Amino acid sequence: MTTNVIALPNANQEIFVLAVHPLNRPDLKTIAFVDVQDGAYRIRGLAVVRHEKGAFVSFPKRKSGEKWFDIIEVDEPRRSQIIATVLGDPRVRELLR
Repeated sequence: MTTNVIALPNANQEIFVLAVHPLNRPDLKTIAFVDVQDGAYRIRGLAVVRHEKGAFVSFPKRKSGEKWFDIIEVDEPRRSQIIATVLGDPRVRELLR
């Protein structure tokens, strides 16, 4: 019998920004896509979005009909740690200037 249970990464594992892909499109709010490594997992396509209240990170989504759904679900506090790592990366901070 198979199960859909997977091991979660240890909260002590480091998160690394692997790549920052700037869009160089001033007409868009999304300024870059970022790939991160969280332990044994890679998350590709995090969007860094510029907003009037400050920048935020959007996790990858897919569209089904008229609705958007997260491709990957990350619980707190890990989600906040990933967001802080992305927004704290020097390459991303440079794009936000």
